[in-house]
Amino acid sequence: MDDIRKYVSISLIAAASIIWGFLGLCIRELSAAGLSSLQMFELRSIICTVLIGIMILVKDRSLFKLNKSDLKLLMMIGIVKIAADTCYFQTQLMVDLSLAAVLENTEPYFVAIISYFLFKERLTGIQKSSLVIAFVGCILVSGVFNGVDATDPLGILVGLISGLTFAVYTVGVKDATERGCASSAILFYIFLVCSVCTFPFSDPVTMFEISFSSIDVVANVLLLGIVFTLIPYYMHALCLKDLTATTSSIVLFLEVVMCAIVGYIFYGEMLDVFNLVGMVFVFIGIVMINKPAHQHQSDDKLPSD
Repeated sequence: MDDIRKYVSISLIAAASIIWGFLGLCIRELSAAGLSSLQMFELRSIICTVLIGIMILVKDRSLFKLNKSDLKLLMMIGIVKIAADTCYFQTQLMVDLSLAAVLENTEPYFVAIISYFLFKERLTGIQKSSLVIAFVGCILVSGVFNGVDATDPLGILVGLISGLTFAVYTVGVKDATERGCASSAILFYIFLVCSVCTFPFSDPVTMFEISFSSIDVVANVLLLGIVFTLIPYYMHALCLKDLTATTSSIVLFLEVVMCAIVGYIFYGEMLDVFNLVGMVFVFIGIVMINKPAHQHQSDDKLPSD
């Protein structure tokens, strides 16, 4: 892979993870307004479906046309995404933002296992090292050693489920890009499936009443749908063309750092020497994975039989 394209892709993934680090602000504000996790998920799905649909209509209507096997894949990814987002939203309400991000970021381990069997990807030495270092950093950043909500077994379980399901989502999107599907088409059909499937269960009347109850709520709903969903998810899908699913997942560890900073600044959540050392570890892991291809083994797939 060309090093410049790799740097650009990793930079975009990093930017997406920074944006997601601020997601908890919207989630907690909208939750205080009375919206449930499922309703927030439905709103962001509707916004993304409409906006991406308009983009495709203006840009290239042929992107709507996919074969049956690709459509089935995207439908399955959409269903998985419902579980991933709902679980993560709920986790952010049950535990500290940093711990919620750590639990979701068990994703790279699930991604590595799934990718090994599906794409025959194997972890290079640099990926193994960066994965371990970055995850140790995540644990330190989470404040688990200080007992921050780590005793809530249900919150931890829901968080781990969000990590597993987001891993399946990442691998699924990677598979779709390998099949030649455009990023816009992938996201359109995923969000379309999500919005259609969850609409009947989201208490639409109450959901829209709350959503338009004040200017602040409307602003937060738009931020949730555009800034915290459409933009970072498009970055994520676009970069999977040039990165392995495992590499992209490792860079997303940066989200944990941002969640810890946001929690500290806006909610007074604990941030001590362990957290700061953890942040350094995460950055080291990301820098390692960003090394030029000629400095480490670039072949991340098993030889074909």
